[in-house]
Amino acid sequence: MSESFEPELPLRPEASPEQDEKFFFSGFLRHMGGLSREVIIYGLGGMAGQLMAFFIVPVLTRTFSIGEYGTVDLINSTVNFFALLLGLNLVAGMYRYYYEIPAGNTREQGKLISTTLLVFLVIALAFTILSNLFAGTLSTLIFKTKENESVLRLALFIIPLHLVHKYFIGLQRIMRKPTRYLVLSLGYTVLYYGLTILFVVVLKTGIKGVFTGQLIGYAVMNLVGLWMGRSILIPAFSTEWLKKTLVYALPLIPGSLISWFLGNANRFFLNSYASVEEVGLYSLASKVSVIIMLLISAFQMAWPPFSLSILHKPDVKKIYALVLSYFMLATVMLAGILTLFSPELFVILAPPTYLAGLPIVTILLLRQVISGGTNILGISVIVSKKTIYTSYALAIAAVVNLAGNLLLTSRYGVYGAATSELLGFVVSFITYYLFAKQLYEVPWNI
Repeated sequence: MSESFEPELPLRPEASPEQDEKFFFSGFLRHMGGLSREVIIYGLGGMAGQLMAFFIVPVLTRTFSIGEYGTVDLINSTVNFFALLLGLNLVAGMYRYYYEIPAGNTREQGKLISTTLLVFLVIALAFTILSNLFAGTLSTLIFKTKENESVLRLALFIIPLHLVHKYFIGLQRIMRKPTRYLVLSLGYTVLYYGLTILFVVVLKTGIKGVFTGQLIGYAVMNLVGLWMGRSILIPAFSTEWLKKTLVYALPLIPGSLISWFLGNANRFFLNSYASVEEVGLYSLASKVSVIIMLLISAFQMAWPPFSLSILHKPDVKKIYALVLSYFMLATVMLAGILTLFSPELFVILAPPTYLAGLPIVTILLLRQVISGGTNILGISVIVSKKTIYTSYALAIAAVVNLAGNLLLTSRYGVYGAATSELLGFVVSFITYYLFAKQLYEVPWNI
């Protein structure tokens, strides 16, 4: 039985303007019903992951020093950077072209999906070989010492497995199989955090235990993902599909890297201008702000396939505009609630030594809201296929973020870092809106 929740709109009758408006809202609610069901299922994976992350934070903050906690955060940011760089945004290319293949043409769908996996496997193999060569240099560059070289080397081995896992996660989203997505996402989360507790608390392996848990979790769930994709994966490689996906995806790479810069660079500025302890404080405040991602990440998982699947429906632009309005309303309200309870959350998550990071929680919450709204505006770039505009918008935001870090983080530490991040995302939102009006105009209620 298919897990797709795409509702069918009724045929439009000849009607008066009042009846036509009722027809639109009826269709809108039907579509939102399909989107909301997928959001709920994707949200279960995100909610479970975030809840388990919250359960593990008190363990880590009471096991590691603030500096060690900051070191873990810096290494995770480094892993995410290389994962973005090596992923080539090919999964985004799969999204764009999968829905252009007729539903019954499983052979072409299989060629597109299988070609992408083969490319990922080649990249993973090459990076695994090369990563051993520069681990020491990278450790010195980040930490000004080779003390963390062995931990960083372990983390670099995670990147190929992370790439393949993101591929299988993306495959289930493309096929609109949210339940299978939930199994892959939640399965990794349970393995990762369970193994982290085993290695860090029971076996007392220190920071290495965190990354050992990630390594094993990805390896196991990639085998599950391969089994789930067996019905569509075929022994085929298509240079035609590879060229198409690269033409679409490669212009997105600068944008993806700049997005990483907007959300992670301030940690490295903090480490350089202040100390790794400041990074630890910032990291915990970020964990509190990420609670809002229980809603936002679930929406972002469901939005790309949903928004493209209704692209040729009547009144689609009105639907896009209403989705943004309701999204912003819901997330701003949630951000306000979290601000009120942030002191209690800090007491639960960490010892009193971390309270110095409490004042920046509200700033980081607003950053999450703006980021989610920008994701919705991005549908104009996707539809127009002019993905280079993503890079333009993010590049402008990155310049603002960089200037903020140079001027503010160097003087005000975590407060300057949080403000710089927010300013970057606000500029990104504004720029996306201006580009969207030129590329694929939607009557956004802004």
